[in-house]
Amino acid sequence: DTKHETSSLMPFQPVQSREFQPLPGTHVESFVHGSGLQVHVCRVAGPLCHAYIVVPTETDDHMGLPHTLEHLIFLGSKSIPYRGYLDQVAARCLAPGTNAYTAEDHTCYYISTAGPEGITRICPLLLDYVLHPQLTDANFVTEIYHVDGEGREQGVVYCEMLGRENTPGDIQDAHMNKMLFAGSGYEYCVGGLTPDIARLNNNLIKEYHARYYHPGNISVVIFGEVDTSAILAGLDGLDIAGSPDVPRGVAWQAPIPALTENATKTVRFPSEDVTSGMVSLGWRGPPLDDVHENVALEILFRYLHDSAASPFQQHFVELETPLASSASFYTKSFKTTGIVLEFSGVPVHGARQDTSDAEDSDEDDEDDDDDDSTGSSESDGDSEGNVLGDVGEGVDLLGQGVMSGRVMKLLRRLRDHGFPEGPDIMTKTVQRHKVKFLEEIEDDPSEAIAGLLFSDLVFPGPHLPTDRLDTLKLIEDMENKPPSYWTDLLGRWLVDAPMVELIMIPDKELATNMSTDAQAKLTQRVSSMGPEGLGTARDHLQRCVTENKKPLPDTIVFPTVPSASSIPVLKANQVQLPHSAPGNGPVPALFPVQELELSTQFYHFKLTFDFRSLPVELRPYLVLFQELLLETAVEYPDPRGAKHPNITMSHKKVAQALSEEVVSIEAGVGFGNRTFSCSSLSEIFYVYAVSEATPTRLNQVLGWLIKIIFYSTFPKSRISAMVSNLLSDVVDELRDGGSVAGSLLGVALAPSSTAIPNCISTFKQKRFLTQLKEGLK
Repeated sequence: DTKHETSSLMPFQPVQSREFQPLPGTHVESFVHGSGLQVHVCRVAGPLCHAYIVVPTETDDHMGLPHTLEHLIFLGSKSIPYRGYLDQVAARCLAPGTNAYTAEDHTCYYISTAGPEGITRICPLLLDYVLHPQLTDANFVTEIYHVDGEGREQGVVYCEMLGRENTPGDIQDAHMNKMLFAGSGYEYCVGGLTPDIARLNNNLIKEYHARYYHPGNISVVIFGEVDTSAILAGLDGLDIAGSPDVPRGVAWQAPIPALTENATKTVRFPSEDVTSGMVSLGWRGPPLDDVHENVALEILFRYLHDSAASPFQQHFVELETPLASSASFYTKSFKTTGIVLEFSGVPVHGARQDTSDAEDSDEDDEDDDDDDSTGSSESDGDSEGNVLGDVGEGVDLLGQGVMSGRVMKLLRRLRDHGFPEGPDIMTKTVQRHKVKFLEEIEDDPSEAIAGLLFSDLVFPGPHLPTDRLDTLKLIEDMENKPPSYWTDLLGRWLVDAPMVELIMIPDKELATNMSTDAQAKLTQRVSSMGPEGLGTARDHLQRCVTENKKPLPDTIVFPTVPSASSIPVLKANQVQLPHSAPGNGPVPALFPVQELELSTQFYHFKLTFDFRSLPVELRPYLVLFQELLLETAVEYPDPRGAKHPNITMSHKKVAQALSEEVVSIEAGVGFGNRTFSCSSLSEIFYVYAVSEATPTRLNQVLGWLIKIIFYSTFPKSRISAMVSNLLSDVVDELRDGGSVAGSLLGVALAPSSTAIPNCISTFKQKRFLTQLKEGLK
């Protein structure tokens, strides 16, 4: 076997083995082939195995070379130049198919299989496709770009980007990258812009593949209960040495130019609904390889925006007349990171009539640090009051400097005066971040570890992997940081650093003009090509389609299907607890309780309620109810007896307490729930919570679930604020084509117009919430 002889001259050599602290006994074993190809194997328990092939990629234009190449990779290799073969092999390896994504600085091809046999068989085949794609002109025509016989611009990639490049999210992302990272590869659209895709040709894609898709620039990452030697043997059988005559490139060698001054930009985007826009603020963050500083910023952002009691939620969202429907920080994990604060649902002409950042007027707060106070009401513990001041009537929230001015005022106050919740708030936040980190690892250890590894694979340093695998230790070390550490961190990266402001304003006429312009260009193209040119285009396209449809020859060999017995199985013990009326049995429960015992560090609670008999007139309230239930006040009996007044807690106190007791909590309609839809069992309403599995947590969380379900109160101010935010969410949903299609499908499949999927759909909710908002006035 010539291929094997070529590869075996440069076999895999072990580089290092690093233990992953959160999963004792779990190691990431790293190997390097003589060609430079890296392989990292991590044995993770469970039935699923995962393979990722990571290629650092960079671009200096908007033609979308990384993205177009990603699409063509799957259409055949030089050794098997047939469409469909890879997918058929994937199915026989117990995989749902192959997939890939193109990020700003890397492209990743991935596959998951049930059991280790499948991943061992298909991983070498997928790598062969990545290293040696056929890249035919016929595939380029159908998959990337062509003009059809009617003069329309077509191609899978072209149409994909045509449907994306004018959506609010893509417009916002493109402009923010341009403002934050001007002068680097990050300022370009890796997916491609349609005018530039139309200038692309297949030779450019071949040259791009030769530049970046060589073994020394590729890493393979494997997760699961796999046999490492079998994985390496399968990969070693490939021709992975590459050609020494091909010029090779390495991505991201040039430094990223610094951001030196503030900037602001206003961009209009097409939208039928013009009631709300977006505001995004951006800062440069630390280098990606500064793991300590990046972890610290993640914790700081969790404090700033993570719960309803967080500063940015309290001062911008949790208001009777919100300034935005959501406020969130996130980090762009680039070579030099970017920090983005995004406000969505900002009213276009909205100025608050009565702007108070203090707690709702329905609730008389008093200064009391205890979570459970007796008497009429409980304090929010917020000594700031209305620190940002009112937004004057007539002020345009989408005016330059309006939202950013309020943001900087809040950030400066936090830096200069400290965090109002007290000196221990960041210790609690660090502990919450740690538990959330552990939950993510337990929920999907392969994805969690991959997320830590990828940064080192895209931007390799002297050692692989770096201390990113020690993230848990870094988090634990931060529990004892003094308050000054966090205020200094906030000042260094947010207050004293250059900032860019991006304002997104909806424009109804822009959508109409774009449609008119597209039709005019089509008419001009048809006229320019003429009948002869259109006929030539039609014939050329048909030849390409025919060439791409050539069937697999009978000589092609498919692997055998792995035995089901080879798939590891997680152990679980299911217990159905008896139930009876109080006093009539050993378990005084009025409803069935099912207990599932697993090897886990967390308790998972799920309470379900049968809503089949819910009156039709109440069903439209389900969306509002599911959002309010976890973000409203509670009033419950004092445990000391009826002689004592009820204990009341404001929604902010409830949010603070829940953030300390649970890792996550949600309420919703049906399974596969989104705010305005569900995939199945719409007659079920559920409340789901996750907490640490400590001796005291079980009763504490159950107690909170009882308070929420039986003792919630719904002040008018909370209802009004939530209705406003949901209306903004409806607008965002209706601006997204996929969400609209999903809502239409849900309505079409609903058994009747009064069925719950219909009542919670965006179409019904827009009208219902609008009427409810007017009624609340």
